[in-house]
Amino acid sequence: MSPLWPKRAKKNTTENPEAEAPKEISEAAPTSAVPAATVPPQGTAGVGERALDVGGDLGLGISGDHVSVQDVTIHMGPSGPSERVVSFPIVVGTVSAAASRYQARSQSGLLRTALEGGGTVVLTGTPVQDTDDHDGAGQDEGGSGDARWVLSGLGGVGKTQIAAHHARTQLADGRVDVVVWATATDRSGVLSAYAQTARTLALPGVGEDDEQNAALFLAWLQPRPVAAGTRAVRWLIVLDNITDPNHLAGLWPPASPLGQTLATTRRRDAALRDRGTRIAVDVFTSAEALAFLTRRLTDYDHTEPEDDLRTLAHALGYLPLALAQAAAYLADTGHTAAAYHRMLTERTARLAELTPDALPDDQEFPVAAVWELSVQHADTLPPAGLARPLLALLSVLSPDGIPTALASAEAARAYLGRNATDADSASEAAEDKEKVAERQIMQALSVLHRLSLIDRTSDAIRVHALVQHTTRDALSDKQQSDAALAAADALLAIWPERLNYDVLWVLVANVNALCASAPARNGGLHAVFFRAGDALRESGQVAAAHDYFTRLHTITHDLLGPDHPDTLATRNNLALSRGQAGDLQGTARAMDKLLTDYLRVLGPDHPDTLATRENLAYWQGQAGDPQAAIDVLTELLTDRLRLSGPDHPHTLTTRNNLAHWQGQAGDPQAAIDVLTELLTDHLRILGPDHPDTLATRENIARCKGQAGDPRGAVDVLTELFTDYLRTLGPDHPHTLTTRNNLARWHGETGDARSAVGAFAELLTDHLRILGPNHPDTLTTRNNLAHWRGEAGDAQGAADAFAELLTDRLRVLGPDHPHTLTTRGHLARWRRELGELQEGL
Repeated sequence: MSPLWPKRAKKNTTENPEAEAPKEISEAAPTSAVPAATVPPQGTAGVGERALDVGGDLGLGISGDHVSVQDVTIHMGPSGPSERVVSFPIVVGTVSAAASRYQARSQSGLLRTALEGGGTVVLTGTPVQDTDDHDGAGQDEGGSGDARWVLSGLGGVGKTQIAAHHARTQLADGRVDVVVWATATDRSGVLSAYAQTARTLALPGVGEDDEQNAALFLAWLQPRPVAAGTRAVRWLIVLDNITDPNHLAGLWPPASPLGQTLATTRRRDAALRDRGTRIAVDVFTSAEALAFLTRRLTDYDHTEPEDDLRTLAHALGYLPLALAQAAAYLADTGHTAAAYHRMLTERTARLAELTPDALPDDQEFPVAAVWELSVQHADTLPPAGLARPLLALLSVLSPDGIPTALASAEAARAYLGRNATDADSASEAAEDKEKVAERQIMQALSVLHRLSLIDRTSDAIRVHALVQHTTRDALSDKQQSDAALAAADALLAIWPERLNYDVLWVLVANVNALCASAPARNGGLHAVFFRAGDALRESGQVAAAHDYFTRLHTITHDLLGPDHPDTLATRNNLALSRGQAGDLQGTARAMDKLLTDYLRVLGPDHPDTLATRENLAYWQGQAGDPQAAIDVLTELLTDRLRLSGPDHPHTLTTRNNLAHWQGQAGDPQAAIDVLTELLTDHLRILGPDHPDTLATRENIARCKGQAGDPRGAVDVLTELFTDYLRTLGPDHPHTLTTRNNLARWHGETGDARSAVGAFAELLTDHLRILGPNHPDTLTTRNNLAHWRGEAGDAQGAADAFAELLTDRLRVLGPDHPHTLTTRGHLARWRRELGELQEGL
């Protein structure tokens, strides 16, 4: 179900040039290759005892039989730092820590045997009795000659612990050099892990695009000859908690004598069984359960009669996770196993009456009762009354990691204050119903961690998916919606202005979890759902943003209907991401259809209708029809003046955009005249440092250059750059754009060498701030390559455009306008290079 709530100071999600007047990033005057520090050249041979072979047809190799930790030097080539050091073993992702008193399982030996010499193991849900099962362990004959296995068990039986134990053992014994632990609940988790591994190994061609980096990593895994004097690197890939086999399409590692693949899942699909021979991972045996409880309670200085422990283990269904929580409960409370069993039976009966149907994820009532008893006890510990609402808040978020800061956000604290139970009337939480103190939240997290209900680090909180399901199942629709709303408010509050790659995907995963867990209600879509899509788009993940808004549109259309304002706003954002992906004509058509629906649903004078007209004009102009843009904006300006008056910011923006497209239509002098008048009004109404005032100055400079006065453009931009540095700082996108345009017009004055130097410095900053795959970084490479050619370096221009074309094909695809432009530039400089060579 999808969370839909009443409007709450939601950000205006209608994309709209009103927010910022268009700024030019010159594509026609286009960069050198990404520095070799991030993309090592192919064919570079390793050297000496510490050689790392990254050559074309050779596998990755390290010298010697085995090293626990070995520094390996990668030589990078002349255009970047001279070398890069890689240390083995490499571990990407977080291998789960060993459970206290980890119980050895019979499947561990089978697993080790299965993976020796290469193979694939899939740990799946408890097997049904079918013709594939040949023995009690669920062992199948693979039939392919490779060691391929499947381990099966329901959620909570310890599949992840078995996988983690295997990974730790392999590392400790020196049997593996690269371990990749990927959370496989969705495709993005696997792509992210593969991509990070490619970056860590500095594979040739690596960049910021996950799909491309994952493909490079999978290609690297293919078995191939190893250079003389080196040893092939051995690898282990763990795909933890596959929820849908389709997520792994094209991502299964290849069979290799150098590699091991281990997957965990509760699914029993034929496609997963076909991946390897199956090993059944069931709950503990009676003997294993007794040994586990005895050893765990001994650690707590707690002893129980053996018969009572056997009875309790049986009541809990021998589920490892439930046994661990029961042991923690007994140790914490001092209750006996017999008393716990009586309470468990009583709680089970009550739950059975309230929940007659089976609980989620094939749970039995006693298992749910264990968590209910643990939560009940946690609520009695200081700060009393906080554990239950805190767990409810966490239950609607991602099981793969929740930012710890979310629990302390103001919205979370207010939610906890409203929902803290009066387990202890003297507690601070019970007294303060408005807001809970941060220290109380940290204390409550510690309580939940101690009782095995969550795992907590300084950065992230993880809650087992079964615990989340059980917690949500105990909430009414209203309670679940309230928790989801508070979680969404808190998530939006902690959303940083600038996101690094890893933080972005953690936040998006939590937004996606909210989509899956909260009930539908009348009202609108929370602003955090739009923020997640915007963040993907702003970070340069254009394809991911398009996919995200496609899903979001399906949700809003199905639950709110086609005419709801949030459905229409989602269509707007979907169209925007489509345009950024290069489909300019398609985006203009989508905006035209959207405008028709806005006119019908909201009427001609609604702000969203007017904004859509502004957007339609923008995309018509971008698609190559500036006159159509002028026609739309001329009519829109009349309506803006009628509705808002001449001094309203929206009216000023429409005047700006109209002048912009007049200049693009071939009349830059007329545009200069309009923009000069507009600047006077901006200074009077908004002041000299307002973003729209600065943007107008930028547009005047562009029109001056287009009118044949590049020196005038340079003069305007030089002063503007100083003001941007003062008001926004050196790394703001507007400052970077002004540097781009200033470099271009310096070149247009005839000083191509100055343009080359300026674009080279700008590229360094774009790589640092935006990464190699961001559209602005690619544009800067385009511009640098162009001016290298204009400065007399035809060979350098041709080489740079060839490298840029490779990256644009990878990032944007063959039909994107920028890809086609790069093809044209490359052809031009190759022709000029050929003519120069013929003339020698």
